[in-house]
Amino acid sequence: MWVGLGGRTNQAGIDQLAAHLAPLGAQVVGVPLTKVLHLKSAVTALADGVVLGFEELVDDPDVWPEFLAVPEEPGAHVVVLDEATVLMSSSAPRTRALLEARGLRGRRRPHRVREARGVRDLPVGAAAGLSQTSPRVWMTTSPASSGPATSKALATWG
Repeated sequence: MWVGLGGRTNQAGIDQLAAHLAPLGAQVVGVPLTKVLHLKSAVTALADGVVLGFEELVDDPDVWPEFLAVPEEPGAHVVVLDEATVLMSSSAPRTRALLEARGLRGRRRPHRVREARGVRDLPVGAAAGLSQTSPRVWMTTSPASSGPATSKALATWG
């Protein structure tokens, strides 16, 4: 488990977490952070263990066994939905192409987004500005998966 070591978490906190998780066999690795406040602001781990990151925001890419530099900052902020599917910002088209070249696609199947109130189901393309750009790479139309519409869709993906 990678934990950001910087402004919000110190070595003592990482040591406590490591001691707590040791009986479960988990290894905790502190990742130096000086360029961002949260580790998730710099990198995302994909289902296959590859860590995506925008190098200008990553202190030491050698921390990870396999680091993949992405060409746009929003490309580092993906949401892994399953082993072959990510949700990402439409403002990272070169990263989308890079991920698609790595095989992040699968068979076409209908995905649906449930509204927060549970009143009805909507096709993904109709909710929160999401559009399908390949069989399994979904894009948001708002910057870097922020904003109320995108947050609502992410929270209620079903």
